[in-house]
Amino acid sequence: MTPPPPAETQIRNSQIWLSTLLILAIFALSVATLASVAAIRNAQQSPQQTIRIQQGSESSATVRYNKDDPLLARRMIFVAGKIDEPTSETIIRHLITLNAANPNRPINLVINSDGGQKTGAFAIIEAMKTIKAPVNTWATGNCASAGAMVLVGGTGKRYATPQAVICVHVNSDPVTEDNKWSIFGVLTPQFEALWRTRAKLPEEWYPLQGEERWYNMTAKQALQYRIVDEIRYLPLN
Repeated sequence: MTPPPPAETQIRNSQIWLSTLLILAIFALSVATLASVAAIRNAQQSPQQTIRIQQGSESSATVRYNKDDPLLARRMIFVAGKIDEPTSETIIRHLITLNAANPNRPINLVINSDGGQKTGAFAIIEAMKTIKAPVNTWATGNCASAGAMVLVGGTGKRYATPQAVICVHVNSDPVTEDNKWSIFGVLTPQFEALWRTRAKLPEEWYPLQGEERWYNMTAKQALQYRIVDEIRYLPLN
């Protein structure tokens, strides 16, 4: 019996390889499906969950995320702790999800944060500007530094609870010819523009660069400086 021509052998080998790959793909898909089903069952068994994102040794902000959470169902996002890139990513995901669910209903972003990264704060601010749903920002507890940036950047109403403490934090070197292309050199003008356009801070506070300064204020002072539009308790009833 004569062996098959080389071309037929190559075709047969290719068919064998394709069949093998197809079997492996089906097996992988089955495993992934079973894992997804298990994850859904676990989520259904414990609908009230909290995600705590960690970066290095420091704990980032805690964000409630489960769709069955009664607060998230009421379009409320609570942020507590450090604002950094993982935290901002989680908040942005919530904003996009709630906006997709109903772009005409406001979202309430409640902030109790002692600060974090300017880049993370600006990412949240840009997301609030991008979506259609208005985002009401709330200061409660301590709302400082990057947290105050998110507060003042809200696209809906900006609130402070009566006992909230709001802090404008200046912590960047002066912008010079030598550092204008550094991250501080790029962010500092944007930081100042945010506060000039969204609030009415005392002129003697400017420029918002150079020696580190903490401008702590009460809710009434924040209202006076137009950082917030109204003082009221959280709408939890």
